[in-house]
Amino acid sequence: MPIPQADKLKPLYRKLLEATTSQAKDLCTFFPQAGKNYLQAPCRILVVGKAVNGWCKGSTDSDIETLFSPEGIVNRPDEMIWINKLWQSTQSNKYNTRKSAFWRVIKGVSTQVCQKEDWWNWIAWNNLYKRAPSKGGNPSAKLRKGQLNLCKEILEKEIKFLNPNIIIFFTSGWENPFLAIETPSQEIIWGKYRLKKFQYQNRIYIQTVHPQGKNEKEHIKHILSLITQSRKD
Repeated sequence: MPIPQADKLKPLYRKLLEATTSQAKDLCTFFPQAGKNYLQAPCRILVVGKAVNGWCKGSTDSDIETLFSPEGIVNRPDEMIWINKLWQSTQSNKYNTRKSAFWRVIKGVSTQVCQKEDWWNWIAWNNLYKRAPSKGGNPSAKLRKGQLNLCKEILEKEIKFLNPNIIIFFTSGWENPFLAIETPSQEIIWGKYRLKKFQYQNRIYIQTVHPQGKNEKEHIKHILSLITQSRKD
């Protein structure tokens, strides 16, 4: 589902392309993705990563009109179905979401909160940094610095347009420059990791680590604990 009011982001994405094209070669551009039932979800969840690890065909185009065309990455008709398709994939040479700790933890949280087996259809996915190497990997420090201010402005508008009830940042502290919230209403420490919950403008913000290499059951349990407590408050 294309996100509401996507065209209002076009001027900012134009500036983003202009600011980053000269900084690195072979970049892809990410645009937030929403499941087909996201707007009807009883509890809208937006999950946020650091940056996309390679992206779909068409995302490497540096022409703003192409990116925002009816066939472009901004207007994909069923933006999250690929998660389930790749979850079922048996091809060893292709990315498999079932093997991704990131998506496994998101599934664990989403199925409990949304109470839907087709959980991917009921959530939205975003990234802090919109420009990243097309062949995968996080953007360099230089590339992050060159797009930070624009990405902050873009994220603020994307949150407004998507209007989530819960935002979960799986970003290991990368989210700090993006958020003006300072004092968490609740914290959970598990091992050497820390989860923080903020409530701001009738939304729940959860800051946590990227799931890779962590105890996934514990991670899911603690995120759900923060969400459950918020519903009681």
